[in-house]
Amino acid sequence: MLTKLQYLMARMGAFLRAGGMDRDFDEELETHLTMLAEEYTRRGMSADEARRAARMELGGRAQLREAHRATRGLPLVEGFFQDIRYALRALRKNPGFTAIAVLTLAVGIGVNTAVFTAYNAMALRPLQATEPERVMQISRSNRDPSFSYRDYTWYREHNRSFTGLAAMEFEVFSMSGVSAAVPAGGGIVGAAGIELPRVLPGASEPVNAVVVSGNYFQVLGVEAAMGRTFLPEEDSPAAQPVLLVSNNFWKRRFAGDPGTLGRRLRLNGIDVTVIGIAPPDFTGTWATVPDLWVPLVVESRLTSRPEILHRGRIYGRLRPGVSKRQAEAEMNALAHELRTEFPSRTQAGMPVPLVLGLANTGGNTNDNNSVAGPLLMLGSVGLVLLIA
Repeated sequence: MLTKLQYLMARMGAFLRAGGMDRDFDEELETHLTMLAEEYTRRGMSADEARRAARMELGGRAQLREAHRATRGLPLVEGFFQDIRYALRALRKNPGFTAIAVLTLAVGIGVNTAVFTAYNAMALRPLQATEPERVMQISRSNRDPSFSYRDYTWYREHNRSFTGLAAMEFEVFSMSGVSAAVPAGGGIVGAAGIELPRVLPGASEPVNAVVVSGNYFQVLGVEAAMGRTFLPEEDSPAAQPVLLVSNNFWKRRFAGDPGTLGRRLRLNGIDVTVIGIAPPDFTGTWATVPDLWVPLVVESRLTSRPEILHRGRIYGRLRPGVSKRQAEAEMNALAHELRTEFPSRTQAGMPVPLVLGLANTGGNTNDNNSVAGPLLMLGSVGLVLLIA
């Protein structure tokens, strides 16, 4: 008795030599037809009558062949390839329809891929941190994640639920004085299409920077790929201006040169020293990989704004044994004390409760309202694919 493996191997063998088995079956069928016709001839029928009676008794040749194929080989696979061949013949007969169908599917799949990639980066990708389930973002129940620097320092100095509170915001600076590759002016070098690095007088380029508190990387539990991250004391106005370069920007702009460490970059007319290279593809709590990471106090020097952390977001790491609900209750109590002690610093209108949510790269993480956005986005993606 055949085992399951032997039976499967026999089926696969029959599928691979389907043409030969069809020929063998046709020869065997012709032999049976001839023998049956001879039997009818011996019974007194003419040759034509005997041949016809034999065909009627055996049945149609095509039906017999299909029934034989169903008992051997891999009928589902064979049917699939038959459908493919039929579809290709139909498309070849209608090139205009084929072009429109391919273009429509390409656009639909491309749009869906782009939308899902963006959604994955903002919502599905886990936070790049040690024990990310303990890193919380503090926001208001009206989905406003913005806090002032004074609010941040109040919560940081008075809370007991977090091992540390860090702040973050986004800024664009102008970087100048860095060699830039420009097309050669002429001659043999220009004819060869070689680009030479040289500094253009007054040339500058915009760079995207995530501005963070000095303890930001410590709160996330992330180390630099090269060099070091910020120290808490580098939030001091007296500290030397420093920055981290993202790994992606380091490879793209500085060709991965290790000599970038210790180098001074000129941002908004101020020299800032590179002290480290961030891990590859590190976004922290931002949606995309920035070019630079800059301390809060350095930002205030670069922008000449009187206030630090204009519209910042606050993140904290829960202490062991402290639940999200306990931390949320304490933060709301601190918010009430802040309104009582500094009424002039609070916003007008009714106070808005603070809520905690798991930090990710999507920004605001209000758990009570975070379902509608993803469902709407995924529904839109599905509708576009359905239309395509």
